[in-house]
Amino acid sequence: SLRVRQHTEHHAGIHHFKPLALYEKLLKMFVPPDGYVCDATLYTGICAVASLNCGLNFLGIDMNKDYIEQTEARLEFATKK
Repeated sequence: SLRVRQHTEHHAGIHHFKPLALYEKLLKMFVPPDGYVCDATLYTGICAVASLNCGLNFLGIDMNKDYIEQTEARLEFATKK
């Protein structure tokens, strides 16, 4: 199951982007099948998509509503492929 929630506390606002394939590789290495992934700073939503692609449960948290909406749109697009 995939859930995205808005976090109300301030975070540092420092963002970086990693390729989808790298996230998928790391998740496959460190998260057991049917495991859970928690991302406390959604930003691009790429970790959510990688979790979906790997068949993992995902919980995303961010204080920025725009990042939550962006992640939801990215997940919707990824599920239509």
